[in-house]
Amino acid sequence: MSAIALFEENPGGVATADRAPLLRWMIFTGATIFAAVLLWRYGLFRLMVVSDRTYISSIVAVLYVAASLHCLWRTIAISREGDAARRAARMLGKGAAGFAIVDGALTIDGQGALPAGLIANHIRDLALKAATQGARRLDQTLLLRSLADRLRGSNGFGGFASDTLMKLGLLG
Repeated sequence: MSAIALFEENPGGVATADRAPLLRWMIFTGATIFAAVLLWRYGLFRLMVVSDRTYISSIVAVLYVAASLHCLWRTIAISREGDAARRAARMLGKGAAGFAIVDGALTIDGQGALPAGLIANHIRDLALKAATQGARRLDQTLLLRSLADRLRGSNGFGGFASDTLMKLGLLG
């Protein structure tokens, strides 16, 4: 399977899941684990721990592992959101005669409820706002800012972790 096939539709017309971010994370993490095994095999990890009186190197290594696991968690969450958004786009692309909001979920006539996710919630909020405003122009500014904040999620932790690791490395 090529990398291009991750983004194309398969012959049945159903889009395949986009796992490219997860695959990139796995490639980088695999290379890192390979390097760590080599360092362990040649005794360089032991030498690092023994010669470091402040244990900053060990702290950096533990923080790196924690940040990598957080990156895995965010990558999986982003992939799931992308899948849900593609399913919602296919449902909306088929053309709907109407919609209704049932138990907090947007239901499209003849197709069922949109899949759970941030994009579906945004579409539901748009539908609610359009229904309450009537024929007036729909201002999406606040809804789009809210969606952007939700999509960022806890990505700020990644920036903080990389900053902290760099500063600890310079300190050591």
